Amino acid sequence: KLTADILTTHPEQQIKSLFTFIIDDQGILIAMPPEHFQTLGLNPDLEQLHNSSDVLNSNLVDSSNKTVQNAATLLLSTSGGITPLTLNNEPHLLVHQKMIGSNWILCKIVRDSELLSSITTAEQGLAATTQTIFRRFLTISLVITALAIALIILVVTYLTRPIKRLISATKEVEKGNLTWQIPEQSSHDELGQLSDSFNSMV
Repeated sequence: KLTADILTTHPEQQIKSLFTFIIDDQGILIAMPPEHFQTLGLNPDLEQLHNSSDVLNSNLVDSSNKTVQNAATLLLSTSGGITPLTLNNEPHLLVHQKMIGSNWILCKIVRDSELLSSITTAEQGLAATTQTIFRRFLTISLVITALAIALIILVVTYLTRPIKRLISATKEVEKGNLTWQIPEQSSHDELGQLSDSFNSMV
């Protein structure tokens, strides 16, 4: 997956590559910027190429760079992957993927530092997104909690108001005030019936 991401990056997220080239399934170069033959430890005779039908018989396995030779052996045995190699005493990565419908392999040389920088940028973006999601989740949770508490208070007040009225009325009767009446209840549930019975009793 990482190989495919590196080879098909979008322009705004581009990982800077040193160069890209194509080889066949035998390791023979099909296309490559001429200025980078030396980079890979190759020294082909470019004078022999006169026509577009002329074939460059230069193989990655023939490189004078041992890490390029090892990478060539590995990339010819896999359909895609990332292989570390050293070019000009700097760590690089050789990213490769077999091209569908052909025996060609697309290769991209990427500086190790460029890839690490890209990964660091992606990690920072992910961390910022995670923090934003967490803050939004926390805000929504607090709002929902506050609304739930307010709703509970309203429901409890609504349910306990008739009971408090009944308690106040019994205290008044206990003091000897037999003319005390509980205001008429709009509900006809058990508390409403109890209030009516209390009013009838006194």
